Amino acid sequence: EKPTWLRRYLPIVRRPTFYADDFAGDILRIERFYSREGFPDATVRGYVYSGEKDLRLKLEISEGRSVILTAWEAAFLSDSSAAFDSLRWSKLMPIKIGRRLARSDMQISADTLRYKMQTIGHGRARVDFDMVRDTVNYLARVAFRLRPGHFNYFGQTRITGLKQIEEETVRRELTYRETEPFDIRELEKSRRRIVRLEAFTLVSVRADTSVPGDMLPISIRTEEGNRYIVRTGADSMAQLLFLDET
Repeated sequence: EKPTWLRRYLPIVRRPTFYADDFAGDILRIERFYSREGFPDATVRGYVYSGEKDLRLKLEISEGRSVILTAWEAAFLSDSSAAFDSLRWSKLMPIKIGRRLARSDMQISADTLRYKMQTIGHGRARVDFDMVRDTVNYLARVAFRLRPGHFNYFGQTRITGLKQIEEETVRRELTYRETEPFDIRELEKSRRRIVRLEAFTLVSVRADTSVPGDMLPISIRTEEGNRYIVRTGADSMAQLLFLDET
């Protein structure tokens, strides 16, 4: 039967109720998952066996042949002085020639290339990709398109959310300086140093890539928690206990 909102989301009974539409949707999701992971011909069949009080479900999965990566390349779509270290960077990418090619691995590889360019000054770097597949022989090639953009520098830093903590206290923990070449790794290093102050429940450090120009403004958002509470023990001595450790 078609589930109502009440029966779907409220635990009226201890065991979940079976709905044919949900089971059919699960089968389609599993097929799409296998297709994304490099098995374009994968098929999934579902069976329902009824018992006296419950149902038994069975899934039969036929993967079929997988798509094998034969080659990949990365090319800049615009004139750029960005350095591309294909030998070192390729070791960090999950796609490997001669192995099964999954779309998730292609996306992670594109994100890796974008991150590496952001470590050498290109904060607005973008990477996308295309796949050319031989449907007869189950082979594929991948082409990554790199758009590094202009070389960037650290701009002004804006800190929000401070209440009891002085802004200078936070700025002393920054590992970068204004006008230095941009490196996204310094943002994470700074965030960790601020967290170690043990004064915040939330610390976010991000570059604002929406602002035009070569200088990238940095936005630091913080949220302070209740820092201390006083408890009195049996011996009447006050103990300071730190709260909200991040």
